[in-house]
Amino acid sequence: MVDLVREKYLARIRPFYRDASLIKVLTGVRRCGKSTIMKQIMAELSGSSMVYLDLDAKDNLKVRTAEALEEKVDRLFAGMV
Repeated sequence: MVDLVREKYLARIRPFYRDASLIKVLTGVRRCGKSTIMKQIMAELSGSSMVYLDLDAKDNLKVRTAEALEEKVDRLFAGMV
């Protein structure tokens, strides 16, 4: 399956890529393309340190607290080094 590049949405988001003082949140109904847009943003920022965590994936079903999320993210970043 080929992902559709959502240039209209990416163009609106790009000005905020480097503003570390803002938390960015993608919202929308189920299956509207949030994950696809997020992966496209990550591809554009490929030189940055980022992890993608799908909390609906079978491996991540136990990540339900802030502490569990922090541990998972720490492990993913440690694997990048």
